[in-house]
Amino acid sequence: MAIKLENISYKDYLHDITYSFIDGKVTTIFSSPNNKEILLKIIKGEINDYTGKIISDYHGTNISYCSLYNNLLGKSVFEELSLSLGKYNYKDETILKRVEDALKIVHLDNSFLNRNSNSLSSGEKVLLSLAISLITNPKVIILDDPSIYLDRKNINSVIKLLRKITKKYNKIVIVSTDDIEFAYLLGDNYLLLKDGKIVSGGEKKDLITNYQVFRKNGIREAKIMEFINYIEKNKNITLDKTYDIKELMKDIYRNVK
Repeated sequence: MAIKLENISYKDYLHDITYSFIDGKVTTIFSSPNNKEILLKIIKGEINDYTGKIISDYHGTNISYCSLYNNLLGKSVFEELSLSLGKYNYKDETILKRVEDALKIVHLDNSFLNRNSNSLSSGEKVLLSLAISLITNPKVIILDDPSIYLDRKNINSVIKLLRKITKKYNKIVIVSTDDIEFAYLLGDNYLLLKDGKIVSGGEKKDLITNYQVFRKNGIREAKIMEFINYIEKNKNITLDKTYDIKELMKDIYRNVK
């Protein structure tokens, strides 16, 4: 199954967007903040006065939307997480177990349970927001710029987590980002929007071959690609284009032996 957008337009923000988000796939979206936020909210069902058509079997609690940590209410971590479970009439011990499991998934331990969400660091707030998105086990997970405020260790953990649950549980994951390297390591497919229109789209491998399209549309080139281009230009060494640092190191080793 999938979420299929057909000719979706909304005021001056989106124009004739046609695309399908597929089960078991992570799709990354590059766009200006207003355009991508509108598109994500349309998919979530928070905006309904668009033109066009959405064909989807997923609605309501089957779709989780996480916009950084804007959904935090200044309550304890336990309260922030348990609020999403209140409508299910779970027993107290079941709620506690699900809250603890959600924290564990994002690598936060039980020492966070009684902490106020306002006291958390920016990175911890992002991880808590992600835990809130996962606690109800939604079929569709929508994340707005999850890599912002995360250090490299936590970014790698989030990538590993999202790829695992996408494949294992056949979920649809939609992630907005401006980080091409993050998109390559996380995603299966991508969309690039400019002025509310799709200007490029494809599989993750196309993020390498189409990097000049991103540069032209204001998306900054990843540092790893800047390094590769610098080496080619100044050292006359041709390296494989990649966003995977391990693959780059192997290629460098092959060229300097």
